[in-house]
Amino acid sequence: MNIKKAIIIGASSGIGKGISLELLKKGYKIAISARRKERLDEIKKLNPDMVIVKEYDSSTEKNDELIKILIDKLNGVDLIIYCSGIG
Repeated sequence: MNIKKAIIIGASSGIGKGISLELLKKGYKIAISARRKERLDEIKKLNPDMVIVKEYDSSTEKNDELIKILIDKLNGVDLIIYCSGIG
């Protein structure tokens, strides 16, 4: 069985959290990132073997480095969703 893998940046709330939960339900292994680690950990508790958490502030740090780290942790990726920002 080929498990799909996704990275969601901005997964602690809103659309990013919703997408993370939906992909997890669909059997994806996900790597999630945001500033608020405690919110990411809540998602991880739902299925610890399928969620990788990386606390990260995408507004102040280099996003290309974050994406590389998460791709390496997932051993490849099928989907990257970037939904971090201010409204």
